[in-house]
Amino acid sequence: MKHSRREDCAFHVGVGPAFAAQTTQGPSVLFRAPNTQEALAFTGNMQDFNLLKQWLTDKCIPLVREITFENAEELTEEGIPFLILFRHPDDKESEKIFTEAVVRELPDQKAAINCLVADGKKFAHPLHHLGKRESDLPVIAIDSFRHMYLFPNTNDMNVPGKLRQFVLDLHSGKLHREFHHGPDPVVQVTAPMDSIVRYYILYYLLYDARFNAC
Repeated sequence: MKHSRREDCAFHVGVGPAFAAQTTQGPSVLFRAPNTQEALAFTGNMQDFNLLKQWLTDKCIPLVREITFENAEELTEEGIPFLILFRHPDDKESEKIFTEAVVRELPDQKAAINCLVADGKKFAHPLHHLGKRESDLPVIAIDSFRHMYLFPNTNDMNVPGKLRQFVLDLHSGKLHREFHHGPDPVVQVTAPMDSIVRYYILYYLLYDARFNAC
């Protein structure tokens, strides 16, 4: 079990008298989040491997992660769209509000969308392609791996239901439909573009080719 989540959690095995209090009812599995002393116990059937694996996944992989150049390809390989908050690296408040909104609005969407935060300075080129600059941060967008869709007003991420509806509109096909048949006044979409990862792989080659052709 630990091998499937060894990159996400540190696993420790306790045996003997020192752990008698934790094993009075038999073997137990506990999870302790970073920087906390509170331990959460697995209360399901210990013989149900799939249930235990899902519980560990839910605990070990946070709802909101950071996308970087180093992990972007790995995140893409998970095969689900990105909901990304581009923020200034010093903007902890926007990241906090976004994380709280995701926890509140999207806990049931974990398997359907990756909620991420990105350094808006390092990811300046995708922002520019979206028509945004560093001065526009924070910016929220969905990367569906086919198109990117802008969340109309980042200030609305804390408005109940707004962020959830944006994600549901992706799943229902509404964002894609509006992209092809004219945007809804409430939703802004960009011109067709590749995902962030492929965009970064191809960006400089395409840029150089166009520059040399001029």
